[in-house]
Amino acid sequence: MSVSSSGVLAKVLPIGPVSAGALVWRNGAELQLTLVAQARFRMVHLGPMTVLEPLPLVQTDRYQDGAPLSRLLEGTDAVPFRPRVDVWMTGSARAAGGRPCQAMGVRMALYRAGQSLFDKGIHVFGNRANAEAVPEFFVELPLVYERAYGGPGSAANPVGCGLEGGAQLPNLIHPWRPGVAVGFAPVSSFWQARCRGLSMDQRRQVERAVPSIGAGFDWGFFQAAPDDQQLERLVGEEWLLLEGVHAELGRIESSLPGGQAFGRVLGGAGAVGETVALGLDTVRVCADTQEVRLTWRGLFGVGSPRELGALRVAAGMEEAPSGIDWGAVDARLRNAEPLERSFSPEVREALRRLDGEPYAVGATADGSEAAGDGAGALEAWVAGPPTLPGQGQASEFPFADVELYGETIKNIDVAALRRELRLNRTLQSGGVRAVETAAEAQDVARLEWTLSGEDGDTLATDGVLPGDVTKVDSDEG
Repeated sequence: MSVSSSGVLAKVLPIGPVSAGALVWRNGAELQLTLVAQARFRMVHLGPMTVLEPLPLVQTDRYQDGAPLSRLLEGTDAVPFRPRVDVWMTGSARAAGGRPCQAMGVRMALYRAGQSLFDKGIHVFGNRANAEAVPEFFVELPLVYERAYGGPGSAANPVGCGLEGGAQLPNLIHPWRPGVAVGFAPVSSFWQARCRGLSMDQRRQVERAVPSIGAGFDWGFFQAAPDDQQLERLVGEEWLLLEGVHAELGRIESSLPGGQAFGRVLGGAGAVGETVALGLDTVRVCADTQEVRLTWRGLFGVGSPRELGALRVAAGMEEAPSGIDWGAVDARLRNAEPLERSFSPEVREALRRLDGEPYAVGATADGSEAAGDGAGALEAWVAGPPTLPGQGQASEFPFADVELYGETIKNIDVAALRRELRLNRTLQSGGVRAVETAAEAQDVARLEWTLSGEDGDTLATDGVLPGDVTKVDSDEG
């Protein structure tokens, strides 16, 4: 089942290997057009990603079992504006070499010029019959919220396990805070962690055919990624690193493309097109296929619904900015259908009604001022959209001069954890680099603490994980 959390995207002319769309919405009294371009890529280990045929844009949120309070399977592309860049990943943990293991680590990170933008790891354990049981062996385990800490009543993960006891214990554990929800996947817009700043009236306005956003709106509602996977900005050519998701490669590293995305709006038969800069605001990673979808957005102000009838719109991506022939793009636009014809009947009817409504400038339908939380970010975007990234040399392989912290555990025999989970011996037995910094030492120490107990010394008994780690350091009350 699909549930709308925003409006509906109209198809526009795609330029290059992208899916393209446009969303019409109101920011107070102002009519806005959000242009969307999305491209799909495959990760290439130690090299730049290669482009694939694009997939259709996602019109609505899709949920597990069709229930909005369940796990979000696919987040919608019909989003007016994202103040920050969402990065999320779906897929499964996979034991290295296909050899069954009882515990391992999964990691996702983004780097630019050797500097970490974010770096996140999750510890993965096999199923346990109870808190004292040794984890079962597994080769593959889904990275889904049902297998992470949480449960009914949890604001962060109402579909999880362990919060109220029960037979199922979490498989996905935070590296040093076992009692908190953790995941890489997008979060449902109906979970409290994401919609707590939204009133029921605001949700109704957002879910209209032409979304209306007015006073007091929290723009963070449109951020589907977990909080610790939201970034200030990506410009392209950053390096994406994945660990623990490929049976053959323990670590996969590939660089994002460095081209530019753009929109083009043509107002009439003899008009010259206007370029709209699109900023990268969504990175979707499918760990199972090593595919990455990048989504760019930009805003174009529209004076009135009537003006939409004359607009022709394109959105696209070009690897070399100097290679864009704007004259050729405008020629294609002149032969394209007007944007209005691409709108659904519901959107056309909503625009027809809007055209006759008397709104004061700067006021919403209820007469309140059109401002809100995050309004400054939107104003900054409109006043000065992201600079189109230039083309330079490809980014240097990011880890040549950067010592990464030691890999999280992979394929460790839990029965041998007592003798293996000493700081140096863990690193040596895993064949990875020695700890170089205090931060790296702290990360491994946290790993020891999670598996060994609060004193970080040894397991209580051979082959047995500590008691109910899900109850340690709980922030769920």
